[in-house]
Amino acid sequence: MKYTFLLQKRRPLTRIEAWGCFTANLAMPGMGSLMAGRSIGYAQLTLAAIAFAALATSGLNFFVWYLKNWKQLNAYDPVEELTTLLRAMTWPGISFGLVLFALLWALVTSLQILHDTPKNQPPKSG
Repeated sequence: MKYTFLLQKRRPLTRIEAWGCFTANLAMPGMGSLMAGRSIGYAQLTLAAIAFAALATSGLNFFVWYLKNWKQLNAYDPVEELTTLLRAMTWPGISFGLVLFALLWALVTSLQILHDTPKNQPPKSG
């Protein structure tokens, strides 16, 4: 089985190849789908790349913001502190949700790949 960004020809997979697609999809959503010959992998890969980049960027910005403002968060008004903290966590939270969505989408596709693969295949000879 080749590992590439190009769409593989859709063919019957062995159970081992299907499990390989399953793990590849959970490592990087979309890759296992592409390996299995499913064009939906391009959308999954694009969404996952955008979500991971957004999470890294917004998470780093939140971390820097928190380091600058951590003393102010121990003020006297807990409602204002929570409101400020939640406002700062908006984009990291949205980005994290997109990452989870990409992973769940890849999981569903991986389960479909496994379902479409026959369980009792004769071993390949030669």
